Order: sequence, then structure tokens, then C-alpha cells
Amino acid sequence: MRVALLDGDAVAYPAAFSNNPAASAINRIQEIEFNVQAQRTIVAFSCHRADGFRRRLWPAYKQERDEKDAADGPLEGLSEAMEAIENNYQCKRLPACEADDVLGILATGPWIKGEKVVVGRDKDLLMIPGKHLSDGRWVDVSYQQATRNFFISTLKGKGKNQPGVKGIGKAKAAAIIDAAVPSVWWQMVLKTFLDKGYDEEYALTMARLSKILHFDDYNIEEKKVRLWTPDRIDQSLFSF
Repeated sequence: MRVALLDGDAVAYPAAFSNNPAASAINRIQEIEFNVQAQRTIVAFSCHRADGFRRRLWPAYKQERDEKDAADGPLEGLSEAMEAIENNYQCKRLPACEADDVLGILATGPWIKGEKVVVGRDKDLLMIPGKHLSDGRWVDVSYQQATRNFFISTLKGKGKNQPGVKGIGKAKAAAIIDAAVPSVWWQMVLKTFLDKGYDEEYALTMARLSKILHFDDYNIEEKKVRLWTPDRIDQSLFSF
């Protein structure tokens, strides 16, 4: 059985701008199901932004989106699109988690039987090992590739409210990571931060902001995030 795992936020928000948000959202998911040839679909939604664990770590996290939302006012049609999805599909939310994290936890955890496919356009999803339909392209992401993508994201950041290392973009971040063997990737990341005048706590915070959660990063029973630490890198899954 093939199971499609998709970001409900990424479906609902565009649908909210259509003339019929409910129908638009359902049509989009049906299109995804056809493309994936899925027998089951699970839709992930984010917690409220203010309740996310990243906001607690870094108060400026996605602050620009809060400012935009306040300026634009409530998005008419969003609740209609989300309600239609929730009425027709199995949906999952986890406290303190964004939809990407929910997808990462479900995709890497033992709870769902069958072939799991993570679907979405957001390149951050490629920090999740497994099978993806990424922006219409089939991709198999290994644990090593997912870790590489994670460290590149840590270095380059995501704009002014998650800055990473100033002056380092995706290409330079990739060059730094690719110049080292996987077993010392974190050491290279940390050295880059330290050489630019940042401290280790800042580097660790940027990593925790960037990391898309996997099942071992979240305690399902207690509904609590386990903040990432470098010792949790499973080097046995690297190829040398």
C-alpha cells in the first residue's frame, strides 16, 4: 500500500484564494493522490505559529509572516479549505510542530504501514529520508543526503529572522559541507560559525531551527519535542 503524506497548510492556503476554497483544496489533494497512486492519504497541519517550539527558541522566527498576516487581515476562505480537508481526509497535528515536522515524524516513524511518500514543493522536506514526490519529481533521499541538506540549511539560514551565517548562501554552504567527510560535518558547521564570530550556542540554535523533526526528535506519548543534539547523528547510516 502506498501512503501519501502531504502538507495541509500548503494545500489550504493557495485554495483559500480561489472562488471555491473547499473544492479547490479537495481537487488538489485528489490530483496528488492520482500522481502518487496512493491508496491512503494523511494530511499534516501546523500548530499555531506562536505555539511552535522554534518560536520559543528564537522569538524572531517567522516574525515577518506574523507582520504580513496582521497587515493583510484574516484570509477569507482558509477555514473553509481546511474544514473541507479535515472532513474528507485523515489529518494529523502535533503540539509545538509545524506541518513539515509532522511529515518528518510520520515518514520516519514505525506507525504507518506501507510505502510512504512525502509530497510537496518545499525543499526543506528533503531533510526527511525516504521517498518523495518533490515539486513533481520523484526523489529517494538517503539518511546521509537528508543530513547534508539539514546542515546546508543550518549554515545558510532562511532570511533575516533565521539568519544562519551572514554572507553564506546555499552554494557556499554546500561547498563547505561537501569538502568534508560526513563524520565531521557538524564539526565543519560549528567551525564555520565560530570563525565568523558566533558562539556554539548560536550555532546549535540555528541547527535546531533548521532541523525538520524525525520520529526520534519527538516523544509521541508526552507530546514533546526532543531538541536536536550532535550526538544523535547516526553515523552508521553514512556511506564512506
